[in-house]
This record gives sequence, structure tokens and C-alpha cells, in this order.
Amino acid sequence: MLTIRAALLFLVLASGLFTGCMTMFKEEWFGGQSTIELKNGTKVGLCLSPSHRHGGVPFLLRWEGSEPPYGLQVFFPEPDPDWEYVAIQEVIIEYEDGTTNTQAKETVWKRCREGMFSGTLKNAVTRHLNCRISVKGSISKDGGRKTGLSISHEFEVEPVRSMIAPTFWARAQGG
Repeated sequence: MLTIRAALLFLVLASGLFTGCMTMFKEEWFGGQSTIELKNGTKVGLCLSPSHRHGGVPFLLRWEGSEPPYGLQVFFPEPDPDWEYVAIQEVIIEYEDGTTNTQAKETVWKRCREGMFSGTLKNAVTRHLNCRISVKGSISKDGGRKTGLSISHEFEVEPVRSMIAPTFWARAQGG
């Protein structure tokens, strides 16, 4: 058994030396973004973005991947011109196994240069598991009027992808 492990280790090391490096990937990802239309016709975009990790040993092995925690990106591509800011008061993440995570720290976004409101709630989703995300907050308009904001969306995980391959091949695949 020890000789098989030693042979595999030698094969990986030799492959890395002869090909310039080996790359190890592991991606834990959710499906792409979703745009939801609220009752009043306002469009809201939601997207989960993973943490990215990378490192390695020069000329031998490199690793990279995407993994939890995930930031929740919320954006309003076509906001009403009367909006002054959007405030998020609560985010509730309900995982498929029944556990719930609630974040009640208020976050306020003002209009950016492109005219839309957007921001990322860091570390909102901490597990790679199907979940339902509910966002509650308010929209402030000119003159101090406020409108309630309530968004809810389900996110499904994509299968974990992992592999070890020569770096030249991994880069050719877009990695």
C-alpha cells in the first residue's frame, strides 16, 4: 500500500515538473443571478458570489476554487428617479435542512454613478446548500416618503466540481 501511495505521489510530482505545474480545482457554486419583478413593477437582481481561494507551491502545484461563505449581491437596474436610498434591515436564509440564519444589521445603499442601487451583503450564505433568501427593508424617496421592500427567492446549488490536471490544460479550459 505504501508503494502505491509513493508511486502516485511521484506521478503527481513528476507531472507537475514536466508540465510546468499541476492545478487542483474545487468549485462550490450556486446558479446564476435572478431578476425578480416586484408587485409595483420594480426589478431587483439577486446573485450569490462565492469566496475565492488560491495558492500553491511554485512550479509544482497550485490550487484554486470557490467556496462558502457567499456574498448576496442585490441590485436595482432601473430604479425610480425619485429614490434617495435603499435600506436593507433584515436578511433571512432558510436552508433546506431546516436551519435558519438571520442577519439584522441595517445596510444602506445610495445611487451609484450608473444610476442604479447595488451592494453586496458579505458572508450572507455560509453553506453550500439549497436555500431560500428573504430580504426585508425600505426604499426612501424624495421628500422622506418610505416604501416597504420585501424580496424572497430560492437558490439551488450546483454540483461540486473538482479535478486535478496539468496547469496548461486547466488554463485552456478557462480555469
